[in-house]
Amino acid sequence: MIDQKNQWIGYSGAGEEQIAQAEARLKTRLPESYREFLKVSNGWPTGGPYVGRILPIEEIEWVSARKRDWLEGWKLGFGSDDPSVFREIMGFDLRLLEGGLEISDERDIGVYLLMPGLKSADGEWEAWCFEAEGGAMRYRSFDELMQAEYRKVKDLVDEDNANFGSQKSPDSVWNDLSSLLAEFEKEIEAQTKIANSESWELAQYEVGIRDELQCGWQRLSQIQEQTRDPEEVRHALVSLMGEFENRWHQKFLDMKQEPETKILEKMRLSATGEGARRTMGIIQWFLKEHKVL
Repeated sequence: MIDQKNQWIGYSGAGEEQIAQAEARLKTRLPESYREFLKVSNGWPTGGPYVGRILPIEEIEWVSARKRDWLEGWKLGFGSDDPSVFREIMGFDLRLLEGGLEISDERDIGVYLLMPGLKSADGEWEAWCFEAEGGAMRYRSFDELMQAEYRKVKDLVDEDNANFGSQKSPDSVWNDLSSLLAEFEKEIEAQTKIANSESWELAQYEVGIRDELQCGWQRLSQIQEQTRDPEEVRHALVSLMGEFENRWHQKFLDMKQEPETKILEKMRLSATGEGARRTMGIIQWFLKEHKVL
């Protein structure tokens, strides 16, 4: 709940009794950095881009109790022809995942987990930003996870502020299309290099992203050839940005609605969605610079 006076966007903190009751229910003592967070705010309205709210202490639960579909999917490799290869790519086994503690809502594809099976000497548990079919971004503790998420948000805000101070005239939008196309060419080249350095399975993901960026480049080239009128160019770019935003959301919906899809097809859908998101983001940045958004 937002405190209008102090602009606090968190919740009231949990008391020691609330935390102790949850620890008794879970039959464990929670790591200190997470306990200290709960004392300040019992949950949080939202997590990262693909993660829902951070749960209040009363709602946290073991993966083994709440995510049986994940565990079954992991066991079967989410439709992979060779589940053992899938698990090897992901880098950890089923027993480790079963022992995780889910501390956030799932949104789109992500969730925060605390991992008591990976405990440091000071008693902290590894904290993961986890995708059921895409593995985990791993941090030494809940505190490190939160610091990393904070830096991501801060970098985005700093970038927006910097761009705002250097915005260009809307009338220069056609003249600068060449620089936008060059930005796409740089991203396409980078994805090609990454794909060439990966194993065949992982390269398919990078190729999927590259192909979507290539599609964006082609569409922008057509706009550049068809008109020099600034108003028509702006309208076409806003429309194209919206189209790729819809493609991004649709691919993730397709992933969630087709649970039996084999792993390589899911990787293709995920890669296409990520490529569409990056394409949308580059066009959005360009339009902001030209005072269109």
